[in-house]
Amino acid sequence: MFRILISMVFFVFNLYAYEIKDYGFSIKNGNYGLIENEKDKCLINNVCSIKYIKLKKELEVENLTSQGRVKALNSYNNNLFFIPDLNITLGSFENQKFNKNLDFITLDQTLEKILQDKDNFLKKDPFNIYGKDFNNTLKITYIVKDMIFFDNFVDYSYSSAAHPSFYESGFALNLKDKKIKTYVLKDVVRNNKAFRKLITEKLKNYFEIHKRYDLANLDFFNNKYNFNILEQDISFKENSLYINLRLLLAEVGRNLDFFEISYKDLKPFSKGDLMKITNNIK
Repeated sequence: MFRILISMVFFVFNLYAYEIKDYGFSIKNGNYGLIENEKDKCLINNVCSIKYIKLKKELEVENLTSQGRVKALNSYNNNLFFIPDLNITLGSFENQKFNKNLDFITLDQTLEKILQDKDNFLKKDPFNIYGKDFNNTLKITYIVKDMIFFDNFVDYSYSSAAHPSFYESGFALNLKDKKIKTYVLKDVVRNNKAFRKLITEKLKNYFEIHKRYDLANLDFFNNKYNFNILEQDISFKENSLYINLRLLLAEVGRNLDFFEISYKDLKPFSKGDLMKITNNIK
């Protein structure tokens, strides 16, 4: 009886540690969107709802150093999306490949996994003297009848790291075959002379604004850095396409890794899954 009581207390404590929101899908002006606590429209394969799951926790620890006792703060902040109609969870955990072992999973199993990830991250580590943090933000950025597009932004820091770091990535869930798709730029644009002129002008202007004149006049398709803009990872944002410049920027220049180009500008050159978005742009 005592064990059952302890288990119930543990369950209730962890239940309130989560933030869980229920969303359905709606259509406005021909575009799909999320609507909280309602089910208006269904996507393909009778996908009618999605759950947003967030877990945030901070833990203060005390470590003994040569300078004496030092208090440090460990911070964990992560969110996932669970699709009940498919039993699929979208998201990632600290130090784990994206969406690993998250197919064909129940809501309870999803909650258990994110709780375990939080506990593993926050546990006391003698090498983590001054604290660490992990922030993973997964957003639904665009919805069409047969696909949901996501943007994932992660920033993190550790005691042994020289400075905080971050990365951004994107993917889409194909609701027809229940598979995840990732993209590089050449997957979604037609590589012609007009497009090359457009992207070159956009990048030149971007680097000039940030006073990186060493990069502003670069040939972004063939250069000494072995960087080809067409081969770079992309992420579908709400109104624009993010293009990863990480391979072009040195470590100290990563604060410039936020280049985006609008869907309106890309509409004349779009192909593949990008057309599912640009076709809705007037």
